[in-house]
Amino acid sequence: MSTLELISGKARRLPQALQEEVADFTDYLLHKFEQHTSLADRQWSAASMSNAVRGFEDDPVTYSNSDVKGNGL
Repeated sequence: MSTLELISGKARRLPQALQEEVADFTDYLLHKFEQHTSLADRQWSAASMSNAVRGFEDDPVTYSNSDVKGNGL
C-alpha cells in the first residue's frame, strides 16, 4: 500500500470536520514546500550566475564606445 493510499484510507475514517483539517494541513504543507522550493531555486540561480561571471571584473575592456552599435531604439 502506498503512502497516499494509507493517508487517504485514514482520512476517510475521520468525521467531515477533521477531514477539512487534514485538507487545510495539506494546503499548509504544499505552501511550505513551494516556498522552500522557490527559495532553493532562487539561491541556486544566484549562485550559478555568480559562478558564471566570476573573474569578469578582472578582465580588461577590449572594446571602445565606437565598437558598440546601436539598435535604432
